[in-house]
Amino acid sequence: MNNQIMITLQQIKDNDPCTDGWRKVLKANGGRSADFSKPFPVSSILDSNNLEDTFWVIRFLPEHDLLWRRYALWCALQVKDNTKDLRVHECLKTVERFCNGEATEEELSAARSAAQLAAHSVGLQARYPAALAAIQSAVYAATARLAAELVAGAATYSASESAGAEARYAARSAQEDKLREVLDTGVCTLR
Repeated sequence: MNNQIMITLQQIKDNDPCTDGWRKVLKANGGRSADFSKPFPVSSILDSNNLEDTFWVIRFLPEHDLLWRRYALWCALQVKDNTKDLRVHECLKTVERFCNGEATEEELSAARSAAQLAAHSVGLQARYPAALAAIQSAVYAATARLAAELVAGAATYSASESAGAEARYAARSAQEDKLREVLDTGVCTLR
């Protein structure tokens, strides 16, 4: 059974893409003469466009929201060690439990609130940008819409703040590889 995540050109066009991104994805899928109703793999947008355009497109596939949240959690888990705040680690555990159907919306909301308090505490002490970005990753992972894009950005920032430019590139590369895997299999393993 093929679980590859698919989309059509019409779905993308219906959501008013930016001109440059639309031009690239249209060209990659047959140009103006393409069948706009023919599904194609979302992962191919990583090839024709970029990670940000792919994040933009997955917003319009709400039937996969739980999968996007799992991907966001995976991103956050990559930088969780940049903070020792137990509220953040508990938040990530709650997000994982929620993704597994073992936590309620209320528990998720409470965990997000606790992580937001941690972010506020660290934010007041502007000396820890990597920790703050890691905490924000947890908060974003506990938020449904746009979570994948926000967590990926915060996780990349956290990685680069804690280990430099090479870490930023490695984090983005790992995020792209993981997203391709998720889009091609319809599954997101966390470990």
